Amino acid sequence: MKLVRPLAIALVLFTAACSKDPVGPPPRITALPRALTSQESQLIQADNRFAIKLLKQATADTRDTLKNLFVSPLSVAMALAMTYNGAAGTTEDSMRATLELDATGTPIAGAFFFATPREWARLGLLFLDDGVVGGTRILPEGWVRYSTTATPGAFVGYGAGWWINHDESRGARFRREHGMPAEAFMAMGIYGQTVVVVPSARLVIARFGTTYDLQQAMIDICRLTASTIAALPAAR
Repeated sequence: MKLVRPLAIALVLFTAACSKDPVGPPPRITALPRALTSQESQLIQADNRFAIKLLKQATADTRDTLKNLFVSPLSVAMALAMTYNGAAGTTEDSMRATLELDATGTPIAGAFFFATPREWARLGLLFLDDGVVGGTRILPEGWVRYSTTATPGAFVGYGAGWWINHDESRGARFRREHGMPAEAFMAMGIYGQTVVVVPSARLVIARFGTTYDLQQAMIDICRLTASTIAALPAAR
């Protein structure tokens, strides 16, 4: 059997989305637009505490074998939170005892996770391969299917943490009209940072930059995805 390696494309764009009348770069963000809520502050503090504990333990375990060790705190926190949300039985019990959760016992993984485009692309590859990495299952079986299934009544076309494009919601129809495949699912940040997964093309696109017009950012990523698929050798 011929092995087909996943294709991960990371496009790091540092300008705003293309337009016919460029007006120059957007102003630099030098401060938060608002003060953090108590819950947001607690989340950040918990992430930092857990990451420091993880780094200390990993360093102690690998001091003699791995001299240069890097831990991305927020990437680790997001991966653990997503895994916990789909865990059950003894796995859930063990993670509940280890993770620092909020007052209701729920890990928060909706925002505040900063990582490189390569790290985000690897998250896309994790979901492209149904939660399996190197033959080892990381996410529970069925979790990817569940998280990319349309949420009833979500007019934007949304699953569990991913935008989806296969239902008849207003948002999904809009994206399909601009070139996004119906099977694709995607994650989008507050300033248009996007990860797109296209299973049939074995494709992950990570597009990072700053786009303040989120509707235009959505149109741009749809067109970029369609153009990328068209440029792949299998599509010719």
